[in-house]
Amino acid sequence: MYISLEVLRRSNALKLYLCFTVLTSEHYDNLNMATHTDSDIPEPDNTALIQMCQRAPLIAGSSFGNRIVRLSDTLVAKYGMGVWREEARNQEYAYAHVDKSILYVPRVFRYFDDISQGSRVGYLVMEYVPGTPLDSVDADSDAMMAVTRAVKHLSRIPAPKSHVPGPVGQGASRGYL
Repeated sequence: MYISLEVLRRSNALKLYLCFTVLTSEHYDNLNMATHTDSDIPEPDNTALIQMCQRAPLIAGSSFGNRIVRLSDTLVAKYGMGVWREEARNQEYAYAHVDKSILYVPRVFRYFDDISQGSRVGYLVMEYVPGTPLDSVDADSDAMMAVTRAVKHLSRIPAPKSHVPGPVGQGASRGYL
């Protein structure tokens, strides 16, 4: 059993939730075999990506908070007023430093802010990771052991050298666990 991680901020509660996804062996093997090239990175400008996000099917979130939408077979976007550059940097750092046989973190392809509607909205375009949300599977001992192992592994990722507490690359700390 393999675990993927996405950190979601629920708009109705000011706290972060770790959203684990159970990956089957087939999904895990496909992720390991996939090679991402520049052709996987969306070519549209930010305005076109915003329009794509507004039309794309909702995977998670709500119309009043952060949303995760599927842009293609290989890409999703997380966007909303609670999505920040620091989240993208942290996810990039985790992607580069986790043991993917224990915990799979989606690869970040692009981050940008948009203020065209009067408020700042962050857009995080990342790899789509297929799987089943943990809250949709039976909480058997194998699943719980996989989550425990993933959280333990995540807690052991070293901080960047010469880094102070807070997000990777500096910035404001947001949310809590």
